[in-house]
Order: sequence, then C-alpha cells, then structure tokens
Amino acid sequence: MKYKKFQNFDTMQQEDNDIIQINNIQNNNENIKEKKLTKIQLLYIILIYLLIFQNVLQNYIVILRYLDESFTIIGIGVGLISLAKNNFKLKKEDFLIILCLSIITFIGFYSIFKYQYQTLKYALIDWVLIIKFFATYCFSQVIFKNIYKDNNSSNIEIHIKIMTVILFVLTILNYIFDLYEEATRYGIKANKLFFGHQTNLAASCMTILANNIVFSKKINSVYNYMIMLVLVSTIRLKAIGAAIASIVIIIYVVKNNKKITFSKLGIIAIICIAIAYNQISSYFINTDGSARKVLTTTSIQIAKDYFPIGTGFGTYGSFSSSVNYSPVYLVYGLNKIQGLGTTGGFIIDTFWPMIIGQFGYVGTVCYIICLLLIFKKIQKGYSGENKKIYIAQLICFSYLLISSTSEAAFTNSLAIPLTLILGMH
Repeated sequence: MKYKKFQNFDTMQQEDNDIIQINNIQNNNENIKEKKLTKIQLLYIILIYLLIFQNVLQNYIVILRYLDESFTIIGIGVGLISLAKNNFKLKKEDFLIILCLSIITFIGFYSIFKYQYQTLKYALIDWVLIIKFFATYCFSQVIFKNIYKDNNSSNIEIHIKIMTVILFVLTILNYIFDLYEEATRYGIKANKLFFGHQTNLAASCMTILANNIVFSKKINSVYNYMIMLVLVSTIRLKAIGAAIASIVIIIYVVKNNKKITFSKLGIIAIICIAIAYNQISSYFINTDGSARKVLTTTSIQIAKDYFPIGTGFGTYGSFSSSVNYSPVYLVYGLNKIQGLGTTGGFIIDTFWPMIIGQFGYVGTVCYIICLLLIFKKIQKGYSGENKKIYIAQLICFSYLLISSTSEAAFTNSLAIPLTLILGMH
C-alpha cells in the first residue's frame, strides 16, 4: 500500500512538472511572438528614418522630396477606406475637422476663380500643402492607432535610441573638432550637423524626443535629456522654448498624475514668449521693414480688403506664391521689400500671415477650430495608466504652435513625423 501511495505521488509530481514545462514553452512562444517585428512596426521604423533624415537623403534620392506630399493622397485614401468600413460614421471632432477643411478648400478655390491671382496648377499644389498635415493625421489614426499599446515596443525603441546616440555623439564631436561648418548665434556655435538648417535638426530632435517618450519603458529616460541637449545646441529660441515647455509638461504630468489644463498651457506659452521676446520684437515690433512684419501687417489688410475670404490658394505667403510669383505682392508693393521680391527667400518664412491672407477671416477661424479640435482629442485621450502618449502628443502639438510663429510649421515637411504621433489616438 505504501509503495502504491509513493508511486501515485511520483506520478502526480511528474504531471505537475509536465504542466510547468508546457506553460514555460507557451510563455516563451508568447515572448518570441511579442518580440517579433510586426509589419506595422517595420513600416513605422522605415517612415521615421526617412522623414527625420529626409532633408539629407533627398539630395541623393530625388523621389524622397515628395515623400511628405504623398501623405496627402495616401491619407485621404486611407481615410475614405476606413470611413467605408465604419459605414461612414465619424466622431464629432473628426466630422468638424473635415467640415472646416471643406470650407477652407471651397473659399480657397472660389477666390482663385474670382480674383485670378494664381493659376489652377499652383493653387492645387498649395491645397496639397495645406491639407497634408490633416491627411497625415488621418493616416496615423488609422494605421498607427494602437502601435504604442504593443506589449513589447523594443523593436521601435532601439532605433530611436540609436538615432539619439548618433546625434548626441556627433554634437559633442562637432563642438570639439568643428566637423561641420556652423553659423554663430549670440556668440555661440549654432549646431546643425549634416542637416540643411538648424530648424531641420531641431524638428528632428523633437520627433526623436516624442518617440523616446512613447516607446521607452521610462518617461524620464536619460535619452530624453541627451536629445534635448542637441535640441538646445541649435541655439534657436523656439527650440529652447520647446525644450523648456517639454520639461515642464513631463514634470507636471508625472508629478500630478493628471492632464494639463488649458490655463496651464497658457502659462507655458507666456514663458516661451518671454524667452523669445527679443526675436519676436525684431521680427514684428521694432523693425519697420522686416519681411515677417510686413507679411503679417499686410495679411491683415488683405483680409479686410477681400473680406471675408482672402485671395485664395497659392497667392500669399505660401510656396506656390513664391514659385509662381503672385500678383498680390505687386498690388501691395511687397515686391519692393527685401526678401519678398521675385527672388526673395522670406516669402515662405511665416505661417499665420499665409492663412490670414489666403483664406481671410472665415478660413483663419476654420483653421484655428481644426487645431483646437485636435487639442481637444489629445486632452480626451489622457489616461493615468498610459501617460506617455499624452505627454508626447502635447509636446509635438506645442512645438508646432511655437514654430508657427516664425516658419510655415503646419505645411512644412518637418511637421509630418510629429503628426504621426499626434494621430496615435
């Protein structure tokens, strides 16, 4: 009898061991499955590399010059397919964004046919540039919606860390050995590395920072501060303001475990304006003949003269108005202002004057509503369990708003990788 009891015990123990081994095998298989690079992750990694280094790569691969514009067509296509699958049901915010964009599109083309200040070809090009931010936002909402929720995001994280280390090390070496020819701002070397301009490096740093926050296991990763140092090394006041805003956002959300209110963002904005006041003053207040100031004041006059819809696509402050020189500049005598002539390089150096001049009061209000709706979606998406995506989206959104004061932020190719993160709802 004792022998049989021991035999039964041994049999039960062996069965338990077999069950443990089976569970271990299943867990290992699940871990392997988690670590396996998915198609969506691969697509995201490829796009991030191409978009961050587009400024450099397009010199060797010409087709990459049109990479960001392609998001307009792809984004609209993806959006329509997604709508069809959902029986054309839209969230309230998305519906209002589409409605406002439709109004901007209508008045933009209506003004072109009414005033004849630009050809249809260049008006269409300008429409693509205006829409691509929102098309990319739509694309990301559909394709990369849950990518940040993956159990194992190390596949993306490792690539972001590699980019961080490369830019950080090159920055240190550049200050020691003068590897790249750099400009000087405020008596300090303004770092741009192998990018065409300090602004390109700054935007790339913001993209890497946001991705570090989303895909790293820790919000306060050392890699965040490495890339912030590279960001600040550009010596662009908007970059320094964005770095400070990012630090404040990270500390506030992590410490208080709640989302930032609109009033708190207003305080951050005031701090950023105070930092950049000297530059803002030189652009818009004290300098009588500066291109940015003239473009801004004239856009308000255009909005009054062509009340309430402006002069239309490709006619003022936009890429198309520069390539196919707009008669609007001649009407207001801007061709005599340095940097705003037929060979001027400052025409596309602003954003809001373009919106105000081309689409008047109606279009400007519609565009502001679109941005407010995106901000509202970011706020609604806050989760105490996953603060990382909220912080990253808020940082991207803040940087684009800061940049819009001195460059064509939302129509710039530099906005596209940031927009991919904004769409991850």
